[in-house]
Amino acid sequence: MTDSKTVFSGKEKKYDKNRPHYPEALMTFLYAEVGFRADSAIADIGSGTGIFSKQLSDRGSTVFCVEPNPDMRSIAEEKLSSYANVTFTDGDCKDTKLAAHSVDFITAAQAFHWFDVEAFRRESLRILKPKGRAVLVWNRRDETCAVHQRTAETLRKYCPEFHGHGGGPKDEEGIARYFGGAFDYREFRNDVFYDRDSFIGRNLSASYAPREGEKSYSALTDALSEIFDAFSSDGRLLLPHITAVYWGSIG
Repeated sequence: MTDSKTVFSGKEKKYDKNRPHYPEALMTFLYAEVGFRADSAIADIGSGTGIFSKQLSDRGSTVFCVEPNPDMRSIAEEKLSSYANVTFTDGDCKDTKLAAHSVDFITAAQAFHWFDVEAFRRESLRILKPKGRAVLVWNRRDETCAVHQRTAETLRKYCPEFHGHGGGPKDEEGIARYFGGAFDYREFRNDVFYDRDSFIGRNLSASYAPREGEKSYSALTDALSEIFDAFSSDGRLLLPHITAVYWGSIG
């Protein structure tokens, strides 16, 4: 079984450099409609290299970055070292190491699918303040796009652990169990332009992708370069994404 706490070790730089950020429309929605505020305390669970944490802290919120992988966490610590409103813990979804009833919101961006749902639910209920809410976010590839389809075919050939693009659970049963029933859902467009290096790096940052020096690494990078040549224009490749957000109280 894949160890979710170490699966991205050695890939943290590619992850931070090449993974898409979250659309400004989502951030505006969270602060205008979901209830986030500049004075909110937010626990970002599975915060990784701090991509989403930074976007939250840039709006003034107090952010607790909870990340068990030291390689991923070190990138975030360096990137956010000047942020007085950011704190780091080496906790995880089962034990955040945060005080009881200490946060207004819990977020998990590109992370919930790695969690033990029942353990995360218990820990969320412990650390949330009364009337606190949770928000689950994923950047998902728009699978109707030909370049994503061609890339998936290539990854199936060279990555034995690839079973389809990630971007969240295959169904919403786990999400419903986490929230204890009802939740709200919304989507946002998040189309991203890549150059050759960032397109290849984006795919190599995946949990199932080989690391440099491993079998099929060179063949995969060559195949990805060919895809870039086939679909890019003027040295840029547009990759359509959909940012999915689930939110609600934990009943």
